[in-house]
Amino acid sequence: MKNFKKILLVLVLLLLPLTVSAKLFDSVKSGKITGEENGLRFNAGQSVEQEITNDGLTFLAGQNIKSKSSLTYGFYAGETVEINDTIEKDLFIAGQTVTIEGVLERDVFVAGQTVKVSANVGRNLYVGGEMIDLRGITINGDAKVAADKLLIDDDTIIMGKLVLNDDAKVDGKLDQEKYNIKYYKSEDYNGASASFRDRLASKVSDMATGFVILIALLYVASRSRERLHKIELDGPGYIMTAFNGLLFVFVAPIIIAISFIFVFTIPVALLALVAYIILVCVAELFGQYYVTRLLLIKFANNDSIPLAALSSVVAFGLIELIPYVGGIVSLLMFFFGVGLLFKTFKDSISKKDEPAVEIIEEKKTRKSTSKKKTED
Repeated sequence: MKNFKKILLVLVLLLLPLTVSAKLFDSVKSGKITGEENGLRFNAGQSVEQEITNDGLTFLAGQNIKSKSSLTYGFYAGETVEINDTIEKDLFIAGQTVTIEGVLERDVFVAGQTVKVSANVGRNLYVGGEMIDLRGITINGDAKVAADKLLIDDDTIIMGKLVLNDDAKVDGKLDQEKYNIKYYKSEDYNGASASFRDRLASKVSDMATGFVILIALLYVASRSRERLHKIELDGPGYIMTAFNGLLFVFVAPIIIAISFIFVFTIPVALLALVAYIILVCVAELFGQYYVTRLLLIKFANNDSIPLAALSSVVAFGLIELIPYVGGIVSLLMFFFGVGLLFKTFKDSISKKDEPAVEIIEEKKTRKSTSKKKTED
């Protein structure tokens, strides 16, 4: 299994050049990035310092990251992440050592081994790691924390409630009345708490596997991909698609089980069971891909399939590292993906005669053209 994962990582590295758009992606070994943007921006390098203004989505990845920018949305991934940004909306960070300063006007989502938040949070804070430092800050919403050790002091203000794992060691005084504390039981990983580095390594492997599978399916099933791209949803449409996915997940196994009762339907039931298992395994990937592709088209006017596939597995993979939010987003994307694939399948059945009609029309056009040439 380990060798298989290594092979997948190599394949991803080979496919990465397909995803690079010079207008969207700056790749440098080290250096400082400056300027003004309006849309989607990718910056990457070994040691990168960023000082930009961007009214859109900003992704920055590298070993050592520093940023002093004014952004609408910020997405960061690195070993050492130090930011002093003004974030108008939401901030997402995954790293080993994370330090956050600046102005955070809305929600903050952080996963790291050591996380120090020195900036006030405009709304809710979702943070997970081995050591979390929240001393001297004000959180204007809830603080949802998963930590081995939490640092807090009398100057820490949480306007909402503090949600904390029950086995966290706390350096400071936790006042139940002041913080409205709610404890939950921490999850175990193979009988012991996994370090953030282990979870991040596992997540990177999952991202690589997901990317290869997604790219392969998108290009092999090109006709289904085109039908997926043609699906247009409004706000209620997203909800109904996820709801249909939820119904399908629970209803389909019942129908398949009933089909096994009758001898003459067993072959069909076996095929349906295999199809159901495959659909369940890849549904979340397609849900993430669909949403990410629409964002790329809207903010960057870019319809690159490889870029959308890579961006979807990386962005949602990092989000899934965040306590609470990651699990909820993953579940929603799963049901949404099931609904999308089910809708695509229905469309393929309802439009199965379209290619034949197109061929007939094409033949008619050719005959008409040949007759005109003969007459001439």
